[in-house]
Amino acid sequence: MPARVGGAFFRNPRPATPYPTDAAAPSAGVESAQGAAWRWASRVLGIVVLVPLAVIVASWVTVDAEVWSHLAATTLPDLLLNTLILVVGVGIGTVLLGVSLAWLTSTCEFPGRRWLDWALMLPFALPAYVLAFVFLGAMD
Repeated sequence: MPARVGGAFFRNPRPATPYPTDAAAPSAGVESAQGAAWRWASRVLGIVVLVPLAVIVASWVTVDAEVWSHLAATTLPDLLLNTLILVVGVGIGTVLLGVSLAWLTSTCEFPGRRWLDWALMLPFALPAYVLAFVFLGAMD
């Protein structure tokens, strides 16, 4: 039975263990050997991922003022303006489309609504460039 604490009901505060008894638990020697292999594999993978990122961060330490002044004089203003226009346009389009479709699928009942619910989740499952290639392939 739940205990009443501070006006609210709570269940048993102890977390459940994956092994209900000591007999069902795996042997410690096998688990530690497998755990050690996974730990070393994850460390190696982490180093492989972090080395290119460290090179990029290290390249930012040595800033060449001549390069930045050339970029600021030639292409940087256009690039920043294009980025700002893209951010604002995508933000407005996403809010308008996302809010209207969320409202439509949550409040209205129409044929194909359940399919549309799943189809609207597709961008979360696949990156945009993959969907673009699929779309181009379908239209080709």
